[in-house]
Amino acid sequence: MARTVIDLDVDPQIVDLDDRQRRGAIRQSLLLVHLVDELSGRPVSARVRITSSLAGPSTGVLPKAGPFGVCGLVGEPVRVFPRLDMQPYDVDAVFIADGFVPLAVKPSLIPQGSFPNTFAGVELGTVALRRTPVSLVVRTTKLDALDVSAPVPNAVVSVTGIWRTLAGLTGAAAPPDLIALAPQVSAVRPVGAVVTRVTMTQVLEPPRTLVGAVSPGESSVMVSRTGGIVVGDVIGFDHGVAERAEHVEVTSISGPSDPESPATLGMRFALQYGHGRGANATRMTVAALGPPTALLTDTAQSGDVTLFVDTVAPFAAAQFVSVSGGGAAMEYRTARPYAIATDAAGYGRFPLLGRVAALEIRAQAGALTAGPLRCTPDRRAAEAAVPLTMS
Repeated sequence: MARTVIDLDVDPQIVDLDDRQRRGAIRQSLLLVHLVDELSGRPVSARVRITSSLAGPSTGVLPKAGPFGVCGLVGEPVRVFPRLDMQPYDVDAVFIADGFVPLAVKPSLIPQGSFPNTFAGVELGTVALRRTPVSLVVRTTKLDALDVSAPVPNAVVSVTGIWRTLAGLTGAAAPPDLIALAPQVSAVRPVGAVVTRVTMTQVLEPPRTLVGAVSPGESSVMVSRTGGIVVGDVIGFDHGVAERAEHVEVTSISGPSDPESPATLGMRFALQYGHGRGANATRMTVAALGPPTALLTDTAQSGDVTLFVDTVAPFAAAQFVSVSGGGAAMEYRTARPYAIATDAAGYGRFPLLGRVAALEIRAQAGALTAGPLRCTPDRRAAEAAVPLTMS
């Protein structure tokens, strides 16, 4: 600031002859959020890392993470949004913290007619981060006549109640109206989004495989032949392979017109799993089975493996489903109930579980039962052991 002293035959006055700095030229918060743990409601204490396409030397935008889960993006609006008086801008960021599912946001700044004289950044308020899903491994046993532990095979173990938050543990369990999805959700789905049972039928044609390995997050793949693939077809990668199969819609095809030549497929959503070279890339025919369907009772975000629904009746066993609603394209997943049968050694593994602070488990094998047992998984570990002694 250039300041001048003027003597008016009274007390000297200091005046500022510079124009007042415009709000849009001041370095300030562009995006601000307060992150809390969904289960505890407390501020996220883990170190938060932030990525954004806006960050970098050319824009001067820097990610900032402060105490008590407060974080966001800082920069000079006039450098980042030069035409904000006339056009909107997207403000994208991904918040990554150990022990939590990464949170991707992309709010829009609507045009501000008085910019750059004034500026209002994006304030998301308090946002809950999902804890990383946990894998529950149960073992069902019984004591024999000599009080020696022996496995109980073929025991049906199911979740019979849930507590969504730690604060709610003093109350009764809520009904377990939840299903597991594999792979995880790709797009944000609002309350009321629809989960519909579908069939996936393999199209009879010569084999098609991946030319090279692909990693999670890739959205284009090269396949050995195009065959009859057209935009809108659904391709199953590692179809029929447990724990690796996923099915994604084709949005583009790049390659020679010869159907037997390799081509690159653009996919509607990024792949969630890695797939090796030579993995099958099978064209599928998808057909909806119709009612009954289920509606989401809580918003799902990218990365969720557990969905909360108004009914679990359609999902008594693992089956293919479509998930639609919220403006994003339909995605295809495998839905499973949170109920399993133990093997010959008494072991069983539930599908990945997220967004639940504690759960109530029961087991039954003929006249033998165990539970209800309340289990509060240690979220610092990826796997939790749950022993069940039946009698």
